[in-house]
Amino acid sequence: MSAEFEHGARACVQKAANHCGVGRRGYLHFCDLKHHDKLGVLRVFGEASWDAVVVASDTTRLVPGSWLHLPKYQTNYVLRYVVERVSKYAECIGEDVESFVIEESGRFNLGAFIAYMRKLQAKMDPRIIWSRFDPASIVTRRKHEEPLLSIADALAHAGFKALEPDPKWGQCETAYLALAKGRLWRGPAEAASVRRYGFVLMPTSQSGAFLKEYPWLEEMT
Repeated sequence: MSAEFEHGARACVQKAANHCGVGRRGYLHFCDLKHHDKLGVLRVFGEASWDAVVVASDTTRLVPGSWLHLPKYQTNYVLRYVVERVSKYAECIGEDVESFVIEESGRFNLGAFIAYMRKLQAKMDPRIIWSRFDPASIVTRRKHEEPLLSIADALAHAGFKALEPDPKWGQCETAYLALAKGRLWRGPAEAASVRRYGFVLMPTSQSGAFLKEYPWLEEMT
């Protein structure tokens, strides 16, 4: 994200926070907002220029006995998919990844993830553009330190609500994702596939089953 685009995105986060009555705080916890505020915030976020990658994993579809059943391995593997796409995005726009910011959490081990990336780098894993991405760029921040995490939080919530049925009513809410889907990266021009680059469901081998479960995915071409 260029300095100009970053400034615009930060301004939109502050504007949304002001509308929600937390302007002094300057960031948002999306899951705490009411439905109408979530819709309004996403519209405000959409006023800035940014592209998004959402990766979601259905752990109920993992192969029995897979290491990915362990949360720490699952988290790192999902983030690896994000890194792959971010590095390709950086290559497409001709820029290096200056910082790869992950929201700080007691459930996430930054050192272990960097070590995992270093192992892939040593093997020169071809799915990551290493000339654009350095594992040293990976950092963790809290929202008060990096308000732009509010946008990532909104996208994660939008994806979750579109995929996970409400425990009380058993239905999914796709309204948030509908407002954000125009920002989902379609990948390199020669590929142009949102479901491969901008909205990725794992395990990817289950793509056919996901299409049957979520027919609206057909519109995300």
